[in-house]
Amino acid sequence: MFIQNGQVFPMTGPPINDPPQWFWDEVKKCTPEALADVKFKMPSKDVQVMTVDAPSDEKPVQTPIRKRGRPRKEKVHG
Repeated sequence: MFIQNGQVFPMTGPPINDPPQWFWDEVKKCTPEALADVKFKMPSKDVQVMTVDAPSDEKPVQTPIRKRGRPRKEKVHG
């Protein structure tokens, strides 16, 4: 996701109005100057951003990183 002209865009497609929680967590790390450069304003106080903490005994799920390009065909020995 990225911010351009005050709008939030996924990597492909039109802008979105309801970014996921991780997006807001990352935006909070940005400086006001950086957000001003992309014309982004944090929502007003009436918009609630909910934070949900995962239980500490669970490991975070990591999704595998896909490389660009076509997937390779598996060789089958027969």
